[in-house]
Amino acid sequence: MLESEGFSGNILKKEWLKDRLAIEDAVAEISRIFLSPDCADLDQVLEVIGKASSVNRTYIIRFWSDNRKIYYAYEWYDSANAASMKDSSRDLERFYCPSLISRLESNENFMISDVDALPPEFTAEKDILRTRDVSSMLIIPVFSSSGSLSGAVGFENTKGCREWLGEEVQTLRVISGMISIYWERSEIFYALKKSEEKYRELYEEVK
Repeated sequence: MLESEGFSGNILKKEWLKDRLAIEDAVAEISRIFLSPDCADLDQVLEVIGKASSVNRTYIIRFWSDNRKIYYAYEWYDSANAASMKDSSRDLERFYCPSLISRLESNENFMISDVDALPPEFTAEKDILRTRDVSSMLIIPVFSSSGSLSGAVGFENTKGCREWLGEEVQTLRVISGMISIYWERSEIFYALKKSEEKYRELYEEVK
């Protein structure tokens, strides 16, 4: 019995190490995407990390107007085992209730390893997740340079439960930091472009 448990433990350890290395390789690839001179393809970023972390759907949501407006900005899904949720904004706003947003604003990750095991007080959330065929999920907050919550990255499994390990989550949080920096850089770029266009128009007027 002890030998059997040790053998099983070694298999689990090897699988965990394999997943960890896959995620670290994905982070390196995503770094190259963000460092490219062209605009980063965030759908591609989600596909890379979604496949590496063995989830069926991953997405980026944005918050606007003091977090009262929520929408899907980008999404990737494994078409064989999941469907697109981009048109389900109503369920998104219902699920991202004030208590969940408050947790994300406190820089907490939100994890559900088994949707069916949620206690009775979470019946509404369970029903929403079931309509999305979600078995387990992880949500990581994304912050702006000013420290305010600007979005979140979601990871969802539709085929089985999953325990999210601490080191795995910390590695995935690196990607949320990259997204934050990319958004800030994009905002600066467009602000400079708009300012340049304005001054060009003024120059044309006074010529």
